Amino acid sequence: MTPVSTGFESLVFRFNYDGTRYASRGARGKAKLKTPGYKIPLIEFEFHGFDTLAIAEAVPATNYAAYARPPVLSDAVTADLRTGASYAAAVLTGGTPYPSRGLEVDLGNTLNHLKLWGGEAIEITNRAVTGSTTVFLTAAQEVTWRDEVNANTLTSVGFSFGLTAGNRFTLFGPSVQRIDPKVIEDEGRIMLQTELAFLPLATTGNDELRLVFH
Repeated sequence: MTPVSTGFESLVFRFNYDGTRYASRGARGKAKLKTPGYKIPLIEFEFHGFDTLAIAEAVPATNYAAYARPPVLSDAVTADLRTGASYAAAVLTGGTPYPSRGLEVDLGNTLNHLKLWGGEAIEITNRAVTGSTTVFLTAAQEVTWRDEVNANTLTSVGFSFGLTAGNRFTLFGPSVQRIDPKVIEDEGRIMLQTELAFLPLATTGNDELRLVFH
């Protein structure tokens, strides 16, 4: 069986479990970006692929020389979450900053197993980028935030992380709908948890999200 191309690049995974080598071909997947305050940023992947025959093979030596210690998303190196900001060359300007507990974004790929003789494949057939954040607001800010939610007012959402070149990233969604705000208690403070829908730009039909490493 040879997985067919469906327009999206696929991956081959090779991994060794205690002396047995496996491989998975034609793999495509989805991802969640997690940026919790005072923890390390993570991208959590889930891939679906086709299994191949196992091979007896010794566990190879592992070289960790290139391993980089991940920095923590602390206040000292992370800018506030911003709504209404503009993006240019990995820099966010303007908008309104808010103290937050961080941001979680689900790229929302839909994976399907196409079961065809001579054309079996793992396909990405759709995507709907979603997310969530928890923000600490003043009373006036909460009123404005809720009014904009009720009016389905779209806004940009983004933040930047890192101080040194090569160890920074900027996340930016240019057209975001805030959904289902909920009051929660967090460490003795009342905060507002809000779901997010990252929408395609009307001018291009895509570009829901920018994630720039710089």
